[in-house]
Amino acid sequence: MQSSWLGRRGWIKVYVSTYIINELDAVLERKFRQSVDRCEQQIADIREWAELVEPSTPAVSVGRDPADNPILECCLECRADYLVTGDRRDLLPLGNFRGTVILNAAAFLQIFESSSTDP
Repeated sequence: MQSSWLGRRGWIKVYVSTYIINELDAVLERKFRQSVDRCEQQIADIREWAELVEPSTPAVSVGRDPADNPILECCLECRADYLVTGDRRDLLPLGNFRGTVILNAAAFLQIFESSSTDP
């Protein structure tokens, strides 16, 4: 089961900001070598089921990569329980940011599956 599938089905609430959408678009093209058309299609799909928030308060500078601050600001704005990321260098080592647990997709899915099977 993929975490994006959970968002599409409405089983979890997914929040994104314009910054996150733009960052995702760039990563899909650069890292995953997807075509521009495919990237646009995936971004349009995400916009259909994710809630767009625009952070109103800048976060305190955290970590060594200032490009991560807008992501953390989005977490603050929507009071996210979890930040699911593949950023092993900067975000995952934080583990937690002002009440938001930072973890990878596999760990999140494990938590989700165990919480959904509790009696």
